[in-house]
Parts: sequence; structure tokens; C-alpha cells
Amino acid sequence: MIENLYTRFRAYRMENGCVVSYSVDMEFVLIGGRYNDDIAPSIREEMRIAGCDSIDLLHIPSWNRRMCDATELETLLNELQPTDIEIPAYNPTDEKGKACRRVIKEFCENSPISQVIECSYKKVGKEGDTGRGLLLSPTKEYNEAVDNDVVEFFYQGRFKMLSTGFVKSKEVVDEINKKSQLHNPILLLVCGMSESPFISLSFIHRSHPLIIVDMLDNNKYYHRANADLKDYGISSQRADNDDLILVSGIRRDDNIIETPTDASIDGNDYKTE
Repeated sequence: MIENLYTRFRAYRMENGCVVSYSVDMEFVLIGGRYNDDIAPSIREEMRIAGCDSIDLLHIPSWNRRMCDATELETLLNELQPTDIEIPAYNPTDEKGKACRRVIKEFCENSPISQVIECSYKKVGKEGDTGRGLLLSPTKEYNEAVDNDVVEFFYQGRFKMLSTGFVKSKEVVDEINKKSQLHNPILLLVCGMSESPFISLSFIHRSHPLIIVDMLDNNKYYHRANADLKDYGISSQRADNDDLILVSGIRRDDNIIETPTDASIDGNDYKTE
């Protein structure tokens, strides 16, 4: 049952980069292909706390350089050995993005356990539910490369998370806004930029995110205010020196229940660390 799942989220503090993780009942999802001395120890620590020896899913929603670095990605793949690797289906427009795509392809060709999953509009339409999340976009080929970034709704845990990549088009957001799966509130909205079309009153009204993580601003995160910015306002807070960590549920290996705060979403309590 979902109420028994031990769920963790972590946004890692780093300069000029963006990486977050989402783990549910000892299954570990890493979003972003960055892995340097600033964050590698924290990622390994988070995997240990979550009870995970390897990455079950490496999700790379965009070829943006803040999301993916070829040298760091190669180290990440060799050390953490992800089973599944989700990537955008479109060809990167710059050399750094092309290098990242090449590193992933070569790694999977030589790995007995890893597979690459290209998230094209055809896959979104036919096989949108991956078991871990729901692929929401792209639903067609867009002219602007970043509008073909992967948008995925991770729903397995006690709280839900929407990862948006660096999508710029309001058309993409309008299409996603129609999805019935977003009727229920989500806890986390992980966006690629503070001007993201996902941070609009219409989308916030539909999805009711409690926390918005702006991945272009050193993982600055925002808490919804009670009644600011009309009825759906967002007040900003900086996590200047610390990662943002959210925890909810019972850890399966030791049955330790995390002490909840008075905040909850979908009836499930969570706490920050």
C-alpha cells in the first residue's frame, strides 16, 4: 500500500548544475547527469540511507549543460551502474549535449545490465506509464529543441513529483494541464527555470505544488505561501548551504517511522531534514 512506502526526495546543492533524487521503498531514481566532488558524496550517502546499492533509473530530461556533463556522466555511469537510463529522443543541438548522448549509448552497448530508453513522442503516446512514472511530454515533435525535453510525473511514493526539464512552450504546459492524472495535488514541481511556463497560475491551480525547485538557480526552492500572490502565491527561500530533503513513510528494513510535521498532502505527512 502506498501509505507504507518509505519515500525520500533530495535536491543537491551545486554550482551551475541541477540534480535531484527520488527514492521509493529502496528503489532509487536520479534525475540529472551531473556527478562531481561537490555532490557525489551526498548522492552516495542518499543511496545508503534509502537502502539502495545502485541506481534503478537515471532520468535525464534534457541535454541542457546544467543537467548533463559528459565527463561527470561517464564517472556516474561507471560507479553507480544504473539499470535504466531515460533520455530525450531528440538529437542535442550543441557539442556538449552530443557528447553526453554518445557516452550513454557507448556505456549501454558495453553494459550487461543497463539499457537506454529514448522518450520520444511515440513512446509517450503508446507506453506512457513506465511503472515508476507517467511520461507526459513530448506528445509530438516541437520545433524548439527544449520543448522536446522529457516531462515525467513520478507517482509511486507517498508524495508525487513532476519533473519538467527546461520546456519553454506554453503549448506543452496546456496539453499537460489537461491530463487527469494531475487532478490530485503534487508535492514537488521540479522546473528548469524560474520563468518556466509550469510556474503559472493556471498550472499551479491545477497541480497544487507545495514546493517548487528551480533547477537553474542552484536548486533554489520555493514554498507555497498561505495566501500570497493572489491565492496561489509562492514565497521564496534559499537553501544556501544545505540540500533540500523531504522524507515520508516507514523504512522497510527497520520499520522506523519518520516523525511527521503538521504539513501534509494527499493525507500523507512528510518532514524536511
